[in-house]
Amino acid sequence: MTVLNGKEPAQQGVSSSQGRLVHCLLLWVVLLSTLQILTLAVFFAVVYPQISVKSDLPSGFVIAEREGKIKEKISWEQKPGMVSNIKLINDSFQIPKDGLYYLYTKISLVTNASVNQNHTSNHFIKVKRKDGSDESDQSFLLVGDIINGGPHKASTSGYIGGQFVLNAGDLIYVNCHPPTKINPNDYETYFGIYMLQEV
Repeated sequence: MTVLNGKEPAQQGVSSSQGRLVHCLLLWVVLLSTLQILTLAVFFAVVYPQISVKSDLPSGFVIAEREGKIKEKISWEQKPGMVSNIKLINDSFQIPKDGLYYLYTKISLVTNASVNQNHTSNHFIKVKRKDGSDESDQSFLLVGDIINGGPHKASTSGYIGGQFVLNAGDLIYVNCHPPTKINPNDYETYFGIYMLQEV
């Protein structure tokens, strides 16, 4: 009995030191969690608003008109909430302010399965400058080829995109030559623009 009584105080000492260690670790966890919450609160209240992207930059995304008529200048329709601070005028985006813009378009042609020969269509992103100079080669911003049909049934879609410095009042539009019927599916034919930075 005396031997057991001699070990009990040692076990109680180990238990009490483990308890103190657990309490100390819990205190550190609470302090670190509180510090992390305060750091995140300060970051989102003070730092993040200064580095976030401006939401007032012009941008737009439009899809092909549903009629699917054969014509050279492609007609577009707006989807709700997809055009911000930029106007679509006569199937052209009007640039609201000078800046560096990213333009992109995907054009898909309606294929004719009965025709067994290739023909190539070109699609262009063109600019009509505010000063009226749109008849020269300078008006072509991007050019892409679409191979339609043929025995190998090559792709009937083309995607082009790039960055350009544009001026307020410029009109940006998409042509397809020769005039052809466009696939009006939302994921097959679209045109988009967004401003990267003001110049």
